[in-house]
Amino acid sequence: MLYGCNMDYIPNTLNKFIINRDIAKKLENYDSSNIVNMIFYGKNNSGKKTLVDCLLNHIFKDDLNKKKRLSQAEIRIGNNKVEIDYVSTIYHLEINLYEYGLYDKDILTDFVFDLISNKSLNNFPYKILVINHVDKISENSQLILRRIIDKCSSTCRVMLICEDLSKINKSLLSRFSLMRVPLPCNSSIKEYIQYV
Repeated sequence: MLYGCNMDYIPNTLNKFIINRDIAKKLENYDSSNIVNMIFYGKNNSGKKTLVDCLLNHIFKDDLNKKKRLSQAEIRIGNNKVEIDYVSTIYHLEINLYEYGLYDKDILTDFVFDLISNKSLNNFPYKILVINHVDKISENSQLILRRIIDKCSSTCRVMLICEDLSKINKSLLSRFSLMRVPLPCNSSIKEYIQYV
């Protein structure tokens, strides 16, 4: 991550961005009334995950990093038990589907769908599902994800993070607003270094 190891220099709100400041400004226009499904794409270490985290903080008006917890669940797939690790708060669920290989579609249908298909218990109208490295999951899983998004449009919004947009199925892409996150330019890096 470009923001370095010291957590003091990682933005936790959209108005604290130096690198990707223009994108952060655009994201400030979203709130609970107009949040849409979004794909954040760009090279590794461009700041996609940091932007998603800050967007969630902005929407929920809270610092979710302080409320995140690593959770585990277990599902049975055929004769196998699969342990699922995910990050969650009362507002959102975050998962790395690609880590489960051939089981990614089963995790979508037997685990993720159950969690996002019900109305949220807090005052926010939607649960947020964040899937990292979505370009690494199978095409079949991407099509299942598309169907889940269609079925859960009244209860969930989805944020996907990926590097290679060309590996995302076109019918899945059509359900999302695209947010390109470029690698920082020299002037942004210089400004950031001066700030640090």
